[in-house]
Amino acid sequence: MRRQAVKVRIYPTDEQIQVLAQHFGCARWWWNYGLNQCIETYKATGKGLSQSGLNSLLPSLKKDKKTEWLGECYSQVLQSVVH
Repeated sequence: MRRQAVKVRIYPTDEQIQVLAQHFGCARWWWNYGLNQCIETYKATGKGLSQSGLNSLLPSLKKDKKTEWLGECYSQVLQSVVH
């Protein structure tokens, strides 16, 4: 089977660069937070968290004063992190 790849170069505007950086930062934080939750849950119960279990934590995190900045990121970005 022959595989092909296409390399594409994008030239985002300054505003797009800022939005991308914000979304990458939110995704990175959510990945680390979710990983920690899975590890702690496994240590406590012997079972991990499912994708839906992790994503069910997002609404309360978006309402919490400490992490309300997650609400500025598209929900699909955060939900796709735990796939």
